[in-house]
Amino acid sequence: MQKVFLSRVSVINQEPGGSSPRSVPRFRRAITRAVVAVMMVLVALDLVVAWRYWNDSRSLAHLAQSLVAAADPPSEKMRAVASFLHYKVDQKRTEDYFLLPIFSCLRPTAAQVIEGGGDCAYKARAFIVLLRHLGIEASKLALYDPSGKPVHAVALAQTERGPYVVDLRFGIVFDDAQGYPIPLKSLKADRRVLNDVVDREVAVGNAWCRKYKRDRFVYDNVRTINWEKNAAWRLVYQALAATCGAEAVDHFARPYCAEEPALLVMIGTSGLLLGIVIMLPLWRARRGRRQQANQPRSSGYTENEPELASVGADV
Repeated sequence: MQKVFLSRVSVINQEPGGSSPRSVPRFRRAITRAVVAVMMVLVALDLVVAWRYWNDSRSLAHLAQSLVAAADPPSEKMRAVASFLHYKVDQKRTEDYFLLPIFSCLRPTAAQVIEGGGDCAYKARAFIVLLRHLGIEASKLALYDPSGKPVHAVALAQTERGPYVVDLRFGIVFDDAQGYPIPLKSLKADRRVLNDVVDREVAVGNAWCRKYKRDRFVYDNVRTINWEKNAAWRLVYQALAATCGAEAVDHFARPYCAEEPALLVMIGTSGLLLGIVIMLPLWRARRGRRQQANQPRSSGYTENEPELASVGADV
C-alpha cells in the first residue's frame, strides 16, 4: 500500500516531459540571468559608443569651425571644407573601423577618415559630417556603370545658392561661370557638361582632374544608396523597385545616420534592448500560465488515479 501511494505522489509532482520539479526552476533562473547579463552588456556598449560619439563630434565641430569664417555664406563654407578634404586628407583609403572588428562593415568614422585618409566614398562621409556641424545639409550619391556596379561616390550639398554636386576625390565643385551650382539633372542628361567642367579644372591647374575617367565616372546612373553591397541589399532594392519604381528608389533620401557608425550601433543596441524589455514580461506571463495549467488538483482523482485508488483499497 505504501509503495502505491508513493508512486501516486511521484506522478503528481512530476513535470511534463519527465523533468524533475527542481531542475526546471534552475533552468529558468539561468535563462533569466543570461538575459540580464546580455542587457547589461548592451547598456555598457551603448555608454561606450555614446561617449565615443560625443568625443568625436566635439573634435569634428571644432575642426569644422576652424576651417571657415563665421560670416561666410553656406556656399563658401562648403567650398572651404571640400578644399580641406581634397588637399589635406590623404587619398589612401584607411583600414580603420569603428570601435570593434564586428563593426568593420560600418566602415570608418569621419574622424578616422580625416586622420588616416580615404577614397571618394570615405571623403564624402567626412564632408557630410563636417558640413552637418556647420548647419549645412548634405548627402552622398553613388555613381554606377552600365552593369550596375558602383564605381564612384560624390556628395550633394544644400546651400543658399542651391544644391552643389561635389567630388571630393578630384576636388571638383560643379558650378557654372558665375559660381552657381550645375544641376544634377544636367550632368545626367548631357555628358558634355561633365567634360566641360573637367576641362576647366585641368586648365586652372587641378592636376587630379587629368586622371578623371570620363567614360567611367559619369552621371547616367546615380543613386543615393549603394544597393549592391551584398545579395540581401540587392533583393531589397528589387522588391522596392517593383513596388515604388526604380527611379523613386534611386532617389530615396539617405538618412544621416548612415554616415555615423556610432549612431547605427546605438540604434541597433537600443532596438535589441527594447525587444528584450518587451519580450521578457511576455515570456514570464506565458510561463506563469503554463505553471498554473500544469499544477495538480488539490482534491479528487486525475484520469490515471482511479486504478491506483482501487489498488490501495484492496490492499
